[in-house]
Amino acid sequence: MGTNPFKSKPIPRGRIIWAIQQTKSLTRASELVGCSYTTFKKYAKLYDLFYENKNQAGKGIPKRRKVKNGVLDGINLTKFQELL
Repeated sequence: MGTNPFKSKPIPRGRIIWAIQQTKSLTRASELVGCSYTTFKKYAKLYDLFYENKNQAGKGIPKRRKVKNGVLDGINLTKFQELL
């Protein structure tokens, strides 16, 4: 790497390991450290921690689920027609 024009200190290896252990995804770990995901990814790759801790399957992380039926199904909207 070249010279750092922003003069910021690099993220220590121990802090990245700690953040990965505290969270279930690398995105959340980057938020915990307080840096962007791309910066976190750069240092995790530098310390060989990125690929072994990837969670592409999303195991243990709640996902948003689509509602099978519409949210307004079964609700009588005639009272609210004047508002629409």
